[in-house]
Amino acid sequence: MSLARQLLFFVALLAPVAAGCGGSESAVATSLLRGKVTCDGRPVVAGVVTAYRGGTKVMEANINPDGGYEFARPSAGEYQLTVTKTDVATPYAKPVKLPARYADPAQSGLTAKVAGDQASTQDLALTAK
Repeated sequence: MSLARQLLFFVALLAPVAAGCGGSESAVATSLLRGKVTCDGRPVVAGVVTAYRGGTKVMEANINPDGGYEFARPSAGEYQLTVTKTDVATPYAKPVKLPARYADPAQSGLTAKVAGDQASTQDLALTAK
């Protein structure tokens, strides 16, 4: 087989593979809901943020030591949020005792709205009183 034929054969083999390597594939879009939880201006370093719809719990996220929380891929729409389990001792800071209203989605006053396939930020500024 001549060099030209070998080269043509090799190119013919690679053409279908190379066609699939382009940027023609659509990117997978995902939604995200994140934020920071503070109490009287200081980060809440432990606890759980829970999201509800129509009074039904639909997802939970742990609060990170920097006060951050994140829900990956929430459905679009509005959520009522609660913050609980903040009174746990951690090596990062003292436990935070929150009023009971923050544990009840009907009384917490905490809400978030997620638009489809977008990142949404909802910081939760709580008070100890």
